[in-house]
Amino acid sequence: MKLDERGQMAPSKLKIPAKEIMADIRQGLTSRQLCDKYRLSKKGLWSAFSKLVSAKLLCAEELHSHFVSSDGSVVRDGVRQWPRASTHGSLLVHDLDDLAEVYRIRDVSVTGLRVVGIRTYVGEKKNFLISLAEPGEDPSTFTFEAECKWTGTEDEENAPVGGFKITSIGEEDFEELQKLLRSLGCGL
Repeated sequence: MKLDERGQMAPSKLKIPAKEIMADIRQGLTSRQLCDKYRLSKKGLWSAFSKLVSAKLLCAEELHSHFVSSDGSVVRDGVRQWPRASTHGSLLVHDLDDLAEVYRIRDVSVTGLRVVGIRTYVGEKKNFLISLAEPGEDPSTFTFEAECKWTGTEDEENAPVGGFKITSIGEEDFEELQKLLRSLGCGL
């Protein structure tokens, strides 16, 4: 029996056979079915997904159906369970409603992003465009809709900042987002 730092019994970690859950994912079990079968919370399931991808036992594309719905929008389960990639402010995002407005992205994940320099309010929806230029290639772009979930200021620069949750993104755009995250060293 393990005790936590308060001297109380700590829950034991559930061991899931990787081959078994991988087979179930490949057979098309839904997130709910996987949670039920393996007695996992949503957080536990996303953790298992992340570990399988990090261990290179599954590729991110095999998990596509678990966080993109049939209409191409992001499934809202598992929000904040995905790792965020820091861009150190080097990645720019454009406001599609006013292309003259360009902001810096501080960090990004499959579910959202932190935008520096934007004056916004909680609940405001924005249509964003990100342009990625590879050396010697035509830049690829992708767009998505996001809703502001929080606002504040960056401590270092005292610049306005907003946290946005992706609310709608097309399938091809989502693939571009995944490529961006992989280029930043961020696995699903």
